[in-house]
Amino acid sequence: MEFSWNWGPLSRNERWWQGPNVCVKTTESVEIDDDMMTSDADLGFVHHRFMMTSYCDDDDENAYKCVLIRSYNGNTTRLVTVYECCHGYYRSSDAIGCTERVEMQPIMETLQSLGANAMIRAIESTGLSSVMTSSPNVTLFAATDDAFSQLQPNSATGDNSVVVISPELMNVANNLERVISGHVVAGYVRSSEFEDELLLPTVDPSSASVRVNVYEFPDKKAVTVNCAPIISTDKMATNGVIHTIGGVMSPAVMSLADLISRDTELSTFRQFVERAQLMDRLRRSDHVTVFAPTNSAFRHLSQSIRDQLFANNVCITNLVLEHMVEHVICSAVGVNQRSGVRIRNSLSNELNMTVSDDNNEFKVNDSRLIIKDLIADNGVLHVIDQVLVPDQALNVLNVMERLEISTFTNLIESAGLRNTFETLNNFTLFLPSDDAFQIVNESSDELRKLVEYHVINDELRSNRLMGEYQRLTTKSEDKPVVLRTRHNFPFNRQVERSIQCSKIIQTDIAVCGGVIHLIDKALSVPKGNLMDVISQMSEFSQLKELIDEIGLSQQLREIDGVTFFAPTNQAFSSLPDNVLNEMKSNPANARDIIRHHITYGLHCCSELGTSRSVSRTWYQLPTSHHYLRTADGRRTLRVSGTRNDDQAIATVDGIELDSDSSLCDIPANAGLIHAVDRFLPGALRAHLHHVRPQLQQGGRRRRPGDWWSSVFGSMNRQFRDVFGDDLFDDDD
Repeated sequence: MEFSWNWGPLSRNERWWQGPNVCVKTTESVEIDDDMMTSDADLGFVHHRFMMTSYCDDDDENAYKCVLIRSYNGNTTRLVTVYECCHGYYRSSDAIGCTERVEMQPIMETLQSLGANAMIRAIESTGLSSVMTSSPNVTLFAATDDAFSQLQPNSATGDNSVVVISPELMNVANNLERVISGHVVAGYVRSSEFEDELLLPTVDPSSASVRVNVYEFPDKKAVTVNCAPIISTDKMATNGVIHTIGGVMSPAVMSLADLISRDTELSTFRQFVERAQLMDRLRRSDHVTVFAPTNSAFRHLSQSIRDQLFANNVCITNLVLEHMVEHVICSAVGVNQRSGVRIRNSLSNELNMTVSDDNNEFKVNDSRLIIKDLIADNGVLHVIDQVLVPDQALNVLNVMERLEISTFTNLIESAGLRNTFETLNNFTLFLPSDDAFQIVNESSDELRKLVEYHVINDELRSNRLMGEYQRLTTKSEDKPVVLRTRHNFPFNRQVERSIQCSKIIQTDIAVCGGVIHLIDKALSVPKGNLMDVISQMSEFSQLKELIDEIGLSQQLREIDGVTFFAPTNQAFSSLPDNVLNEMKSNPANARDIIRHHITYGLHCCSELGTSRSVSRTWYQLPTSHHYLRTADGRRTLRVSGTRNDDQAIATVDGIELDSDSSLCDIPANAGLIHAVDRFLPGALRAHLHHVRPQLQQGGRRRRPGDWWSSVFGSMNRQFRDVFGDDLFDDDD
């Protein structure tokens, strides 16, 4: 005796769809991505892309559906196989196969049993009743009586002296035979075959098709045909199957481009579409939704925005794409989701579609749908009463106004750069917030340099801001600015970016022709190279004098990509006279002392107190320390930090840095200067003879730099490349 768990009929290996009276139907469709094939051909090579996915769905107890999708080189093949009860049968619970028979009547009698009296009268008045009775198998989308009643003329006055006839009613009245035949599909099409964007050819003489759309929600599913909601499905008749719908469908014989071109109230939008060279796309592309603003909607735009749009085709293109969705979105979607439906348009912006509680008012964002669900053969058109204006269609000044940033706008005006910013193209703006500015008292020429220093001559979105030390060229006399990126991988995906020493707090605010990144602190225009900056600041007058005497001036003019902890005049005054005299009498030692104050890389004051200043950015503790290689190539600086509330306090070789001081983060061309009020003790101990024995008392102590020098020999060579051979000349 064979052992069995005895879990009922389904405990056997046989599946229910392998039983009797189960029919199998397979359909195949092919979609070609012309854009991808064209781009590959233009580049002169072919990418062999292949992807395959499959899934099966058994939610319907009378059908089992499997979908196989294969994509290869831009061609997508979709193979759908449906196992379902043959016509006239249904499956009882847990049965293998479909063993129960359905009591059926001819299709006209079945319509009568459904109470579809208006549909029956329409069929009989057009002479299609003979077709319905003689056809061996048809699928009928039967509109309800309520759907037909919505097409009835309305009295505009109380005495019925004036009758208003809707365009839908006029179309149905003039083309009743075509309208009704557009509800009939040859062959059985059961609900199990419904797929999103499924086109079903009708028996309409114009060869019009109807489009099925499926919208999945967390708790339910909505299905429409030509934007009419499907209310009930799969009512079997002896010669067909009936699906009940909540609207009367008109044949879709025109494209979206034709619908827009023929409506005089959409003439302004048509001009925009033509300027954007998108009319052909609206004529040939499939499954597209267009929210078309009326002429009145465009007249309500401010004159400045209209002038800007007509002056820039890029802005116009972005405006039109804001009104397009690469999917058919019917108004029924809003009815099924009261909280609103979020839609991704062709600009990858989010639109929100809502409907009022009484189902009388439909909106997309703040624009009202005054005409909805105009069906085209390649999509659907909704007419709206306001223009959807995205940031991508506005110039940078308009977007700054939306962001409520006024200080930088005023600087642009004061610098006489308004016209320049209105016509900027292919640019990146690092935009400081109003809180990022202190009082600016500069001449107009200096203001111009300051403003232009925030602009990069290239459109750099966040996916291109990934370099650890990425040098960018600004509009301010092509002066460079350094972008730094820190990754917190593997613990999280957070990416920290800063430009100069300003943190980037928001990225990728798109504008017409460019992109904005918000920063928390205004950038400062460098006054030149390291030596230029030192020479111009009175706080470093003694440092400049020493550098000139020991012959390091030229090297400090040529190097970049370094941080200089520069001793101030106060640091010099704190030195004993014999120490200062020894430095001046021994230029070689003095050069080593200065090199000891220079480290590779850009290390901002605010970051030195944390491990963000080194590559180990994920290793963050309330207190931390690390080492920075000095420019002499043989030693390191110990940097430690503590946290006081949210502020990181850094000490370098025991000297505390004030991140709020104006003498911190002084920019040079691709370099940084931090003022220190004492010479770094490690530099004096290492290079002055009378303090060196203190390091060697009790025998030689191992210096932190000894081990690092052996490990990072390759880094030393990088320093030589940056500073020049004579800067590392140990024979001095």
